[in-house]
Amino acid sequence: MNDVYINLRETINSNYCVDSADGEKVYLLLKQVLSDGKNAQLSFEGIELVIAAFLNVAVGQLFKDFESNYVHTHLSAQDLHSDYQTLWHKTMHHTPHYYAHRDDIDKCISNIIEE
Repeated sequence: MNDVYINLRETINSNYCVDSADGEKVYLLLKQVLSDGKNAQLSFEGIELVIAAFLNVAVGQLFKDFESNYVHTHLSAQDLHSDYQTLWHKTMHHTPHYYAHRDDIDKCISNIIEE
């Protein structure tokens, strides 16, 4: 199986993973790699700031397209600063639960907003 190395800094042309448009660009790239049955090695080398919203768009959306085990098996983070390990872990372990129960969660949110 081929591994595809993706350097985030080069892909988004920034040291900051904060923009949802950049996250969408990364998501589309990762989705293609995983759809091709390849492993994605996502490198955070040179990245100075990562926010949860970026990871939710870039990585979290993969769980709507693929089974959780598939994403965990085919996607890895490289060179991720220890300050952002918790964000990565939350995205990789909590997001699949959202997509597994998306309709129910969205319905509850709509009900709360309507009240």
